[in-house]
Amino acid sequence: MPTLQIEPVRTTSWGGAPTVPDHGDGIRHLSPAAQTAFARFQTDGDPGMLDPIMLGLLEHFAPGSPTPPMAGLAGSTRLIQDLGFDSLTMVEVVFFTEELFGISVTNAEVLQVHTLDDLRGFLRRKLAGRTPGAQAPPSVPYV
Repeated sequence: MPTLQIEPVRTTSWGGAPTVPDHGDGIRHLSPAAQTAFARFQTDGDPGMLDPIMLGLLEHFAPGSPTPPMAGLAGSTRLIQDLGFDSLTMVEVVFFTEELFGISVTNAEVLQVHTLDDLRGFLRRKLAGRTPGAQAPPSVPYV
């Protein structure tokens, strides 16, 4: 049986500038913009960085490429009806989000998220008050 290697999250380089954290192989699947935004969020706690992270997550898990790109979609865009997410994909997004941010998401919370704006608001509420520089616990890499 293979063993899992857990590595600590690193959010600053030698010079103090944000770097892409080594959050297992999972974060490497996200766009460079999402990876950089995650590093800045971990370092500064800037809630403005949650949008590029959220969009990067959705782009990674999306069953197809939306036109226009995710960043150009209205907040009222529905995850299931408009973007084609199914229940399995939604579970993958939830699990990845829990590991990435070190949070717990209940089924009741998931059932309240229907649109991009719902997801945006949920992440902001869930991560509000997080101490800048607080690191999510090391996670098992997403495969």
